[in-house]
Amino acid sequence: MTTTTKMTKHLISSTMPPYVPAWTSLCYVKLTTHYQMHLITSTATLTLLSPLLHSILYLTSINATAYYTPPVEDEPSDPDLPPQETYPVGHILYDLPFAVPPGASTTPRLPVQWSLGSVGYEAVKQALGGKLKLSARAEVGVKIGAWEEKVWFEGGGIGARVRI
Repeated sequence: MTTTTKMTKHLISSTMPPYVPAWTSLCYVKLTTHYQMHLITSTATLTLLSPLLHSILYLTSINATAYYTPPVEDEPSDPDLPPQETYPVGHILYDLPFAVPPGASTTPRLPVQWSLGSVGYEAVKQALGGKLKLSARAEVGVKIGAWEEKVWFEGGGIGARVRI
């Protein structure tokens, strides 16, 4: 299963290099189910699928938080109810650039600062050895050639494998 999430801040702007194809203005980032969280080493890895066919893009920084939303019981949807609460799981703050070549690639192990004692972290511990659905919000530094921009990312339904 693949979750597709549209960047909520423009990835492509008028300052894009000319060698980046115009179709990328509808750029999507796909996160596969190969998102793994490693509890003992406090790290996470993601498999990224680059939308570019011939250019290497670089992620220059990541400031991200993963969230857990408890499952909703099977009750009729009431529009007057407040939105379902989400709980932080962990935070990634990483500023060493790495390449994302065309196609699929795996990030280096990214350090995670767990939200110890939170409902989200308890859900991660319960899912040890299995999978957990998470959402994420991040500001990511993206560089292609001489062009560089900060991009806001929001995604949900991300399947994470939880490992020791």
